[in-house]
Amino acid sequence: MTLRLRIGPEGDNGGDDFEVFVCTPTWLQNNVWEPMWGRHFLIVKEFNYQLIVDAIIKAISQYEGVGWSEIACKLARLYAWEFEDYQA
Repeated sequence: MTLRLRIGPEGDNGGDDFEVFVCTPTWLQNNVWEPMWGRHFLIVKEFNYQLIVDAIIKAISQYEGVGWSEIACKLARLYAWEFEDYQA
C-alpha cells in the first residue's frame, strides 16, 4: 500500500507531498520474485493503522534543520519527495 503524506513546516497550512510504500514480510515473500531495492519502504509485521502512523510520526519528528528545504531533503531519505531531484 502506498501512503501519501503531506508534510510541511510547523504552523503552515500546506506542505510537500511525500510517499512511502508500506508492506509486510508476507507481501514481499508473495510478490517479489527478483532482487529489488528497498528505498522509501516501511516494512511492518502487520497492517495496523495506528502502529504505522506512530512509526511515521516518530521518524518525522527526528529530523531537524535550518529551514524547510534542509528538513525536506532529510525526509526524502525515508519518503519519496515530490521535489526530489527537482532542477529549477
